[in-house]
Amino acid sequence: MVSDNEGEYVSRSAAMLSISQKVGCSRDSLRIGVKQHGTDIGNREHSKPYNRPVIY
Repeated sequence: MVSDNEGEYVSRSAAMLSISQKVGCSRDSLRIGVKQHGTDIGNREHSKPYNRPVIY
């Protein structure tokens, strides 16, 4: 939801504030949920240890 509507706002933070008010949660709760979703689906760089390069 945040990434779909992010372009309508001046910043990602503004999008999260507006959306969090609409769905009835805090901006931080929404931010944490969005961050976790990115980790879960693998969109966050180096989100899982096995995605990191191994240095011997």
